[in-house]
Amino acid sequence: MKKSTYLLQGVFFFEDIGFCIGHDPEIGERVVIGKCQAYALFNAVISSFADGRPGLGGVMMDRFGTSRLRNIILSKVKISFTKQYENRPPIFYNFESKDAKGGWWKGTYQGKDCGEGLAHCFIKIVDSAFFLAKNIKCS
Repeated sequence: MKKSTYLLQGVFFFEDIGFCIGHDPEIGERVVIGKCQAYALFNAVISSFADGRPGLGGVMMDRFGTSRLRNIILSKVKISFTKQYENRPPIFYNFESKDAKGGWWKGTYQGKDCGEGLAHCFIKIVDSAFFLAKNIKCS
């Protein structure tokens, strides 16, 4: 992919603990605690460095916080990067294109304290002017 600004919107899946009301024949209704599949939405921006350094940098936001993206590889069929929250071990993401237009990407993530899981995303190339607020006056 050519150097530009990319927007990613996606979801990653993980195992979580859920609570619900269940029925026990001996005692009736009770709280049941069990494992379930959960997901978290994320969005990210990847772009060339503003200071002219080679390569790409990025930032991702999800329900767990804001993280930096580094070691970014973008091609027509593969996206990979390292996600780093502050004071946490890195999480490694790898995606492959799942349609001819390169819109839907399917992948995995792996990290020391989060384990392994699946992730899906869409990527959109945007002009860097998308992030300029020309009509906003700051006082």
